[in-house]
Amino acid sequence: MTRPLFYFCVALLLLPFGVKLGVPTWVPLAEHLERQFSQSSTPRDTVERVRGEVWTLRASDQSQQQVTLAGIMPIDSKWQAQANGVIAILLQSSHQQVDLTITQAIGKGEVARAIAQLPNGTSIQQVLVADGLTKLDKTQLSQLPDEVRNALQQAQTSAQQQRKNIWG
Repeated sequence: MTRPLFYFCVALLLLPFGVKLGVPTWVPLAEHLERQFSQSSTPRDTVERVRGEVWTLRASDQSQQQVTLAGIMPIDSKWQAQANGVIAILLQSSHQQVDLTITQAIGKGEVARAIAQLPNGTSIQQVLVADGLTKLDKTQLSQLPDEVRNALQQAQTSAQQQRKNIWG
């Protein structure tokens, strides 16, 4: 799919929610991030599939791993399409590359919890929380580093004050 067609399809998907999600700022941001990430040579995890809350990734050593996003509640079905659109834009701009920080290690073949960041340091959890597409999972917050926990709490407070999506 060509880039303009991709952005057009994403814009159509998010058009009814453009005011709350800030779609006009997402598309130029995605284009900027794509230019920035295209020059990266650091080996990163590659997102192969996102199904609901479970992400399947391939590490630079070709091992496969499944994770869920740490610190947030599973996305409510009412907001899943919008969240998927935001995630798609972010992942497309980084060529499906993310940096994972495992917060809850588990046995082989099971789903781990992780903080997912784009190569530029943007936290995917923080974007979803800031747009009011999901809430924090207070039972998991203690497992996160202080700076991540504080950023997520601040993002949720801001989304609540602005009455974005689930807070509207």
